[in-house]
Parts: sequence; structure tokens; C-alpha cells
Amino acid sequence: MPPRYDLVEQPCVPIVRHNGSESAVVSLRTALTEAVNFVGLAPDNALAAVVLVRLLSAIVLASDPSIRGREDIERLWSMGSFDIEALERYFADRPDSFELFGQDRPFYQVAGLKPLSGEPKPASALRLSVATGNNVPLFSTLTEADAVRLSPAEAFLGLLAVQGYDTAAIKTGVVGDPAAKAGKTTGNPTGNLGQLGAVLPLGQNLFHTLLLNLPLVSRKEDDLPAWDRVLTPAWEIRQPRGTLDLLTWQSRRVRLIPDDDGYVVGAVIGAGDRMHFTPPELEPHTCWRDTKTGDVARRPVRWSPGQAAWRGLDSLLALEHAGDVDTAMVIRQLEDVTDWLDESYPLSVLCVGVQYGNQSAVIEDVFIDRIPMPVAALRARDPSIRTALTEVVLSAEKVRQALNGLSDNIRQAQGGERLPWDKGSHPGTHAMMQFTAPTTELLIDLQCAPGRLADRVVAWERAASVISWTVADGLLDQASPGAFRGHEITVGGKERTIRLADAEAWFRAALAKALPRISAEQRPQRRTS
Repeated sequence: MPPRYDLVEQPCVPIVRHNGSESAVVSLRTALTEAVNFVGLAPDNALAAVVLVRLLSAIVLASDPSIRGREDIERLWSMGSFDIEALERYFADRPDSFELFGQDRPFYQVAGLKPLSGEPKPASALRLSVATGNNVPLFSTLTEADAVRLSPAEAFLGLLAVQGYDTAAIKTGVVGDPAAKAGKTTGNPTGNLGQLGAVLPLGQNLFHTLLLNLPLVSRKEDDLPAWDRVLTPAWEIRQPRGTLDLLTWQSRRVRLIPDDDGYVVGAVIGAGDRMHFTPPELEPHTCWRDTKTGDVARRPVRWSPGQAAWRGLDSLLALEHAGDVDTAMVIRQLEDVTDWLDESYPLSVLCVGVQYGNQSAVIEDVFIDRIPMPVAALRARDPSIRTALTEVVLSAEKVRQALNGLSDNIRQAQGGERLPWDKGSHPGTHAMMQFTAPTTELLIDLQCAPGRLADRVVAWERAASVISWTVADGLLDQASPGAFRGHEITVGGKERTIRLADAEAWFRAALAKALPRISAEQRPQRRTS
């Protein structure tokens, strides 16, 4: 008889209490009924945070079908809690649906799932950062051969992460899967969330966060969460039937293997359901970009590791489809709550993404960032702050290009070649990390005092100018003596001489265009001739 672990009653959701320093692990019931008392979620793994929000949101929507529009969000916000009676009825009607080690319908798993050949994977397979097979990072401290025992709460979070972000390629063939051959299945994509640049609004407490992440779309009768369906080893290629199906999508067929003490020591992880494409009309947690080619009109925008999230503000603030980008559903929904949400509310956005490598069979990097989001920037009636922030991102990109251009021009003045965009070290790209502090300061200031927009943007441009010239001075100081005399280059079939003075002059002109509000202010005197 396997041990029991009812997720409704037992601790499984890591949270931070309101004093900000005390963390705890609570049950699903406590996380939802006392959500207003918690600052937010606190999993060790950022990927689990995304899937946890989606899971908790699905429970709220499934338990209270009356939540359909902005009026319902405002009503619950004023109440300060979800409908506790509805939640209790929902859990009571499903006494076995949230049993982690249930014999008949284990949570997010397939009962009795067995590999066609060989033994189950060790529990380390639930930790996506652990090396598997031949994909062993140089400095990995664990491999799949190491024995790992996971507590039920740890295994629960690992199970969620695997369903959302598991790596691609070959998976264990399982008994009952007609597509399995020679003990394996091939052609498996990553978990459905692995192809998204996840965007989650974060509120002042967990209750607010969950409210802000509820996708408000029409529901269908056959739209059921995973725990209300009987999962079998056979998987399908299909589209989600609705929001609940999508939020609890089963990208893998899994069975956890506990020991007699209730610790998970192994897992069977086989192929799961696949989508033809991510449905823009249902997926709430990613921005979108139009495609010029391919089978689908829009694809999710993904985050780039090493690039701060504020550089994607133009996508986040694209409330109206403009250019080729569109914001996430949950961000667009914030436009409705800004009518009654105070401008100084400390709203922020959590951004999470994964970079896969080696044919998506290994996770190379995880992107996680959090940026303040001024409520006033989301108001439809006054786009001034939204427009200004989009211009700030564009200005930063122009500065990046100007610094890279300066570097290339100095190289040519010294007789070298321009640096290819995808090779070497580009000073403009490195400088963008220094822009994070003034940009974050700008966003926080606009949360507190949106009326000071003009002054704050000018202050940002001044900070950007200081950073830019600090980098530029370093490049100019390192130029060789021959750069003053210059070298001939061919431009458009014509010969011309490029000198260090030209490089600085062109940079100054490009910087003036990038930072137009301070272009008339005194700048460093020309130092090369």
C-alpha cells in the first residue's frame, strides 16, 4: 500500500509570509483560502513558480464558474478572498483527485505507468537542472546515476516543472503507448511552457497575484482540468479544449515512485500530449510576434538569457496590436483593472524563460527577471507613459547600436575589420546591463509619481548619456596611435579614409538622435582630431 499524500491537506506550496522573512510550505487549501496573508510564492525553482500560478488559477476558475469578467475580479478584490465555500465544495467533491500517490488517479500522473523495458528513472529526473544521459555539464554536481530522495512537496514541484518544461527528444516508452517503439518514443517536443517567454503579473500578496493571472475567456463544457480526466499511457496530438485544459496541460505521462517513508526515489516519465501550436486565443502568459512565414500567424515571444526584461517593455506594453508584437493576455486584462486600481499600487511583472541546447535535450540556461510596472502605463485613456517607456527602450537600443558602431569604426580606423554581429564582444551590448539600474529607478518613480513623467525621462537620458560616454571614453582611450591618421576603407565601391575623429563625431551624432531630450545640453568636447 503506497503512502497517502493529499495535496489539499498536506504542505506542498512554498510561500513567503507577510513579514517578508519567514517562508513556509502550505497545502493547496491554505494557499488559496489564506492567499491574502502571503506575500507570494517562494519555490527554489523559478520554473515551478510559473506552473504553480497556473495550477492555482485553474483550481480557482474550476471551483467558481461565476468568475467571467472584470466585474468579478473587482468584486473578489474588494472581498479580499476567493469564494471559500466554493473551494471547500470543490475539494470535497474530489476526495481523491489531489492525492499525489493515489492508486487509481494520482495527481498529474497515470496510475500503474510502467516502462516497456528497463527500470524507472531516479528521482533526479524530476530536477530539470540535473544532467541526464550524455548531457552532462562540465560542472554538474549530480548525474542521473546519483541516488536522490525527494520529499512529497519537492516531488510535487518537480512534477509540475516536468509537465511544463521537460526537455525534448527521446523519452521512455511505456506500456500502453501505441507510439512507443524499441522501448522509447521519439520526436517529443519540450514541455508546452518551454517555448514561451512567460509573463506573470505580481501583486501585493498572493491573492492579488492569482486574481491578476486569471484568464478571462469563455468556457466550454468539455474544458476540464487534468484531475477531472482519466489519464492513460496513450497520448494525443491535439489543441487544448479550453483554458482549464491548457493551464493543466499534460506534456508528459508520469508516475512517481515513493518508498515506504513517502519519499520519492524514482519516476517513470514518458511522452505526453502535444499541441499543433500554442493557441493565442487561450494562452494567457506570453507576448506574441507575428510571423512572416510558417504554418501559424503568431508565435510566442521568448526571453533571451543575459538580456534584462526591461528591454522587452515594448512587447509588454503593446496593448493594442502594433507593428508585429502583441502583449500577453494577462497584461491586456490589467487595462481593465486600472480603472479602480490606485496608480501607486506596487505592481510588478515576473518574466521567466528557458534556453534549451543540444536539440532541446538539455536546459542550458533559465531566464528570470522581475520589473516594476507602473499602473498608469496600462491605462487606455492616457497612453503618454506607455509611449514614453516604449521610447526609452528604443533609445536604449539606439545607444547600443551607437556604441557598437563606435567600436567598429575605431577598429576600421586602426586598419581592422568590423566585428560580426554574432561574434566577439560588443561594448554596446555589455553596456545595456548598466542601464538596468536607471531604468528600474524610472519605473519605480513612475509608480509613485506618474505626473513627473517628463522630468524622469530626462533624468533617465542623462544617466544613459553618462553610461554611454564612460564606455565610449574607454574605447577611444584604447585606440592605437595609427587610428588618428586613419585607414582607407571601401564604401559603396569608393575609397575613403576613416579616422578616429570621424568615429567620435559619428558616435556623438548617433547619441544625440538616441537621447533627443538632452541633445542640446553641453556634451564632452571633441577630443580627437
